[in-house]
Amino acid sequence: MERINPAVKTAAFLLLGLVLSFNGSIAANLLLIVLGLLFLFLAPGSKKRALSIGGGALLAALSLFFTSLWFGREGGGSQSVNFAMAAVSSGSLRSGVLLGTRILAFAAIGLLFAFTTSSDLLVASYIQQFRLPPRYAYGILAAYHFSGSLAREFRKVRLAFRVRGVRVGPLSLKPLFVMLVNALHWSGDIAAAMESKGFDGSRNRTYRLRPRVEPRDWVFAAGVLAVMGAMLGCNLLPGIL
Repeated sequence: MERINPAVKTAAFLLLGLVLSFNGSIAANLLLIVLGLLFLFLAPGSKKRALSIGGGALLAALSLFFTSLWFGREGGGSQSVNFAMAAVSSGSLRSGVLLGTRILAFAAIGLLFAFTTSSDLLVASYIQQFRLPPRYAYGILAAYHFSGSLAREFRKVRLAFRVRGVRVGPLSLKPLFVMLVNALHWSGDIAAAMESKGFDGSRNRTYRLRPRVEPRDWVFAAGVLAVMGAMLGCNLLPGIL
């Protein structure tokens, strides 16, 4: 999965996400969750961070499930179950499971893309395959690497306030304001440096990374199309699927 061209992977996953948005099958959602987690844990890298992000997605899925369970008004089922002093219709139960598994499916394919794609290779493929102007492409890459500096600067600002004896609560905006002022200075320096190095897109450049669309990329795209076909097939099945 790490060797797939990021441009092809982006197009395939966007199309897969579009199909998932209109999907009405629980089985199709479960299929995407299983495939996404399988490829994610087969990929090298830190699984602990993926699990922590997946925990947030699970919380969101549970929230949608119980919201639909309590307040759903779908009239698809006539049977009801007494659950914690609330009348839960079979229609609202299915709707809750569908929404919850859809959130988890989006999280699975999103984590798979994020943890199997190199940021440098992603920008290079967008420039060469999608014809994205270098000014915007390298601006995105600079912002991505800049996010780590913002977190470190925020911790330094909070520590500086504590050294000066200024009390700063967990919800105080003082450190955030100072951090944003410093970030504005940094962004100006980065923009000037990019212009001095010719990242304005007005001239041809040479590239260290030159990703190409290989046969394995077409095999990957065909596999994603097969998964979408299976999802459409699940939507035609009767019953809870």
